Amino acid sequence: MGITVREALQIGGLKNAKVVAGEKGLDRRVDFVLTMDDAAKWIRGNELLLMAAYVFLSNPGMEKTFIYDLVEKNCA
Repeated sequence: MGITVREALQIGGLKNAKVVAGEKGLDRRVDFVLTMDDAAKWIRGNELLLMAAYVFLSNPGMEKTFIYDLVEKNCA
């Protein structure tokens, strides 16, 4: 049993977070929270991924593939 992204945004430091994209995913369930920069291969599904995304600076275009991988795995 997890919580939704919308619910997570009401907890602690996330209360000040601003959603800039992906508003349709706010009701996705989160069972686990993972923080790492090359996370796509480790995502199992129903996780909330927090990352700095600096890896994309040296890999232009990689963000599209990364986002598609996360969507396929139902990542929030």
